[in-house]
Amino acid sequence: MYCTCPLPRDHPVMTFTFESAIEEAQNLLDTHAAGTLSEAEMIARTKALLETEVGARGFFVVFLTGDSSLADQPPDWLLSLFAQGPDLVAELLVKNLAMSTATALAHEAQGNPEHADGSRQVARRTTAILKALRHPPFGPVSALEQKAVAMLQTLNQEHGPYRSFLDRWGYDSNQLQAISHAFEKV
Repeated sequence: MYCTCPLPRDHPVMTFTFESAIEEAQNLLDTHAAGTLSEAEMIARTKALLETEVGARGFFVVFLTGDSSLADQPPDWLLSLFAQGPDLVAELLVKNLAMSTATALAHEAQGNPEHADGSRQVARRTTAILKALRHPPFGPVSALEQKAVAMLQTLNQEHGPYRSFLDRWGYDSNQLQAISHAFEKV
């Protein structure tokens, strides 16, 4: 079921530090698992996290790396929030797919299969979200489409809006190829 998940116009934007955003996200997912929050409260608190860059970063750190069942099968209300969220949500999803894909290879090369599995889990979850946001009823999300195309163009042309991001992490040619393949699958 598709929901638009609106909040009142006078809904205050919350401020978070990265640490408090992580704590709020973990608390949110824990209370969801315990069944102690209504869907409306889950929507309001998640939306508050996604409204700011720090809040969204903290949310995705916990959401994509943790053991919450929400991350493996995001409910419609959560996909709606991602689709309707600010452009920074699309930006973080694109960067998370790139980083987790490359990091899985780095962990494998370092002989750390447990960490490689964790990175592959993040890539798998992010891929599923990106695919869901490409089609009705949630998408296509124009910001997400633009950012994914920009990432592929940067990878294929060796310049573009994500060049500084890719260079900052020092990804090797195998990692860049894996990132490109991951985006082609989406």
